Amino acid sequence: MIKKFPQVLTNTEIDEAREIILKSNFNKELDTRFYYNSLGSHIAYLDNFVPKIEMLVKSVFDRPIKYSNSFCRLYHDQSYLGIHTDRQGLDVTVSLCIAKESEMDWPLCVSHKPWEGRWRDCEDMTEYKKDYTAVNLNPGEAGFCLGTIYPHWRDTLHCLPDQKNIYVFYHWSFA
Repeated sequence: MIKKFPQVLTNTEIDEAREIILKSNFNKELDTRFYYNSLGSHIAYLDNFVPKIEMLVKSVFDRPIKYSNSFCRLYHDQSYLGIHTDRQGLDVTVSLCIAKESEMDWPLCVSHKPWEGRWRDCEDMTEYKKDYTAVNLNPGEAGFCLGTIYPHWRDTLHCLPDQKNIYVFYHWSFA
């Protein structure tokens, strides 16, 4: 369901990425069904890490993949990521941690129960949250899952008002 890649980025790469991210413009998300108190944006600089991450993804699959996109998100106190599957064409999702300022663990949770068909957020998700794997990521570490098949989420983040967690999401489709 989910695999963790330890230390994908060097400390220098993490520091440079964090600095560039914090200087970037972000949009406030309006759809609180899936996001709350977080900011998101595509940051072109972060695409520099695609070749390195893609090598790791290719080491797991024996079928061709095609890079789709990346997206960065800053999470603050009370942020969450609602349970969902990714849209069609984003078959492989990699979550790369750039900064974890909160002291609490804030795992990416991935259900063991696969979703079938198009996502419907009006469904009762109890069954999907009963059996899952939770993966904590520290700066430079990444986790990946088959995002269109396995529902995934993050529960509410609790941290100080000036703290934030920063993640970059990379997506590939099966070619």
